[in-house]
Amino acid sequence: MYQFLAQLKYFLGGQTRIQPLPMHQLTEQLKLVSITGRMAYAITCLEIIIRDEKLNEVEFQPLLDALWDFTSNPDLSDWEELIMPFIPDSEIPGQKYDYKPYQHLSQELLACIDEIIEVGRGNLYAGVRTHSPATLESTLQVVRYMLANNHPLPLIENFQRSPFTLQDQHGWGKRLNRDFFQ
Repeated sequence: MYQFLAQLKYFLGGQTRIQPLPMHQLTEQLKLVSITGRMAYAITCLEIIIRDEKLNEVEFQPLLDALWDFTSNPDLSDWEELIMPFIPDSEIPGQKYDYKPYQHLSQELLACIDEIIEVGRGNLYAGVRTHSPATLESTLQVVRYMLANNHPLPLIENFQRSPFTLQDQHGWGKRLNRDFFQ
């Protein structure tokens, strides 16, 4: 309810959109969201981008499925192996990288997708400390892309239900299915 009251509705292109919170307020709210919740937020942003930019949703479904696997997979090393073929500008040993949906995307959108992946990879091999600055910064980079390209941000409330606490896997958050964040 707080975010709803803190935001003003305005009309853009005939669609009702929510005026986003100022960046510093959103940053403070995202600090309180687990890494799992931040990943879900970033993936939801990508789903909005795909829809708004009228990209082929079927072509992007393998990427989205691999990204969403992060939120529920109990073994994140398995998730990292699953996501590697989708990292822009990477080459997997013995395999040329050529994920078809990326071929016509702007460098800015490719960088945004890379930041989404980095939300998940940001703390895989390091201890989580002080609200995980690496995953927070990658999440904020996705937010900046959204704002720069006039995409509506997802409401934060659904993601705040996965808090960044010591009790919830030291900031990682519990493994949750995609539906939890909808």
